Amino acid sequence: MKFTQREAGSACPAPSLDSLIVLYVTETAAYNWLNDRMYRMGHAPVEPENPYRLGRSFTYSDPDGWRVVVCRETGI
Repeated sequence: MKFTQREAGSACPAPSLDSLIVLYVTETAAYNWLNDRMYRMGHAPVEPENPYRLGRSFTYSDPDGWRVVVCRETGI
């Protein structure tokens, strides 16, 4: 996963805080690794717009305001 940023900012700003992509991760080790990597790369989780996501996932905001959710999914 890679967050990118245009030098002059986003050509298309996020329309809302709930405009996001959700990555469903079924393996606990992969889920932990991905969130640890995000932290090591300097991306701290942010408060999700949707309270349903609290305790179920980590939400990250890219430099332009778009959001990525890493969700631990056991039922896929």
